[in-house]
Amino acid sequence: MSRPDLVKAFRERIAGGLISAPLAGTSDVPWYRLLAGEGLSAFWTEMTTADGLFRGGRKTRAMLTPEPGRPKDPPRPLTRLYPDLGVPVVCQLFGHLPEAFAFAARFVELCGYDALDLNFGCPAKKVVRSGNGVALMRNVPLALEIAAATLESTSLPVTAKLRLGFVSDPRIFLRLAAELDAMGIAALTLHPRTREDSFSGCSDWTAIGELVRAVRCPVIGNGDVKTPEDARRMPESTGCHAVMVGRAFIREPWQARRMAQALEGEEVRPEADWQERVGWTRRHGRLLCEFYGERLAMFRVRRFALHNLRGVEGAGELRRRMAVVADPAEFERMLDEALAL
Repeated sequence: MSRPDLVKAFRERIAGGLISAPLAGTSDVPWYRLLAGEGLSAFWTEMTTADGLFRGGRKTRAMLTPEPGRPKDPPRPLTRLYPDLGVPVVCQLFGHLPEAFAFAARFVELCGYDALDLNFGCPAKKVVRSGNGVALMRNVPLALEIAAATLESTSLPVTAKLRLGFVSDPRIFLRLAAELDAMGIAALTLHPRTREDSFSGCSDWTAIGELVRAVRCPVIGNGDVKTPEDARRMPESTGCHAVMVGRAFIREPWQARRMAQALEGEEVRPEADWQERVGWTRRHGRLLCEFYGERLAMFRVRRFALHNLRGVEGAGELRRRMAVVADPAEFERMLDEALAL
């Protein structure tokens, strides 16, 4: 398919839908499998460094494909890391070298991803200090050079994620967005906080509406969507094309189905009861074990278990023990005990 056809198909598949945001340390294959079938219209991967991929970093490469190799190997289709989820999987790239993005774009396409996303919005100090993420919104010419290099190197749809900008200039997003839109970007995601806000305070949804009116490409809204009602209200109040949710799913992954139902205008299922919370935790732990092996899986599952297992008498002691669980058999026994609370 040509790029225009791929872009059109991509926009149609995410239209009016719910998207799983890129979450460092969370958006991995077990996460996709956990939420698959819960009504999501697309998954964004966690940030992958284009610069690291260009330099041949093995850990970076392993985030995209299980096949080992070197940067100078002849181009060829590579084994896909993730299973068929029935919806697009979008690889998010960050960095600041246009030539690295050009290389990474070709590599991402060979790995079977459906689209790629340029991260111009990450506010993390170590990312910004290196001139990446939202720092690129202060260097619009470089951001546009990165976008051009990416678009020239792949036939995949290319999207970009933005923030408002900085406290000193919170309107940068409109200027950069207009340039990206003119270049043929497939969609723009806006998290309407400044770099200094990070994730504090309230996101400014009116800015999402401004962006919708300012560009021709679809706009994906992101920020402070915590409930099904929030998911329904965001497109109604801003006109955005789709809704992206991140941190709320870490705390309560079962909200994905409820938010998707709200967006579809369906009756929203009740909140997850205690047994369902335990079930989600157990399923996530098993998926992590299958992918990472037991030792690393138990390290990774703790954070999710501490969020999921709240709200009943006795859960505090359970969570204290879960915070140090290291053995899958003990993890299963603790969840069996939890069902009796």
